[in-house]
Amino acid sequence: MPFVISDLRPNWLSAAKLVVFVAALMASLISHADNTQENKPMNVIITFDVKESKLDSFRDIMSDVKSNLPQVEGCNSVTVYNDVENPAVFTLVESWDSQQAHQSHIESVVQSGDWEFIAGHLKTDPVSSYFQEY
Repeated sequence: MPFVISDLRPNWLSAAKLVVFVAALMASLISHADNTQENKPMNVIITFDVKESKLDSFRDIMSDVKSNLPQVEGCNSVTVYNDVENPAVFTLVESWDSQQAHQSHIESVVQSGDWEFIAGHLKTDPVSSYFQEY
């Protein structure tokens, strides 16, 4: 079951909501991994629906993600896909050493304020799930 990242619009975030968001995100991610081991390699698939007026800027963000995310500790790779029928939809497939490595990265993105900037580009909340090779 996918989780939806909500309450991430920049004008809605306060320090208290940020703490609640990070706690809820971590609980959601952990609850979706009931049959996984914490240190087992993990793939994350996340889909973004971008505002038409923010497409150029979001493409720049995705170029930065492609270059810099694999440099983050625990990230093995990232592939960015753009829907051919709906150019405002982007899907990332990320490979991580573990679920914990990904969760640590998410915490740092939120704490740095980068998430607020990204969220400002989105029409709707992104949808994300963890996957393991079957």
